[in-house]
Amino acid sequence: MPDLWWRKPKNKTRTLYTCQNVTIPSIPETEDFATKLSDLHAGHHPTTLIMTNREAVVLQTSFRLAMMAYGRNSGKSLLFRGIRLKNSHDVSMIEVQFKSSRHRRGNMDDTGHAVAYLIKVEGGLGVVLSYKGSTNTADWKANFKTFSIEMFPDLPGKEDVKVHKGFLEHKERLDKRMSKAEMLPIASILSTWGVTPSKNFRDF
Repeated sequence: MPDLWWRKPKNKTRTLYTCQNVTIPSIPETEDFATKLSDLHAGHHPTTLIMTNREAVVLQTSFRLAMMAYGRNSGKSLLFRGIRLKNSHDVSMIEVQFKSSRHRRGNMDDTGHAVAYLIKVEGGLGVVLSYKGSTNTADWKANFKTFSIEMFPDLPGKEDVKVHKGFLEHKERLDKRMSKAEMLPIASILSTWGVTPSKNFRDF
């Protein structure tokens, strides 16, 4: 599980909740998570209130993935990072960090933040996108915009997927950053995986 703790900032005026030592799930863990999550979505629900290994794996891995955007934060508007498995020379996972289009250079936490993982898995490509929760003034201001709104208005069959208006505005600003982020720096890696990159991350 992630290592969570409280820390005092330099000005000592308030306490921040941080998560720095989050372990990125391995590829086998991610594949196992995807299988078990698919089973749950398929309606294979437990018949008792006792949590089985399947539900425990889904819960724990979901938590770890959700915390990625808290602990994996370079403070840069855009960052690519290739990740190799132990004893391997080949990149098997790519981490991409995005800041909102309202990000001010030099600030670690002033806007929305998201982390994407492109993972080479058996038979294809796995993608994990994690949005950071509320940690700064801009986040909390967005939280007051509580009106429910469709998250994917242009996608048929997704009408029931709704979020509060403030989060959608944060997401749209992150989408704007993604649309400006060209995939050229990682195109050669993706090609060795048999994956054709798009011009930018938003299209991808």
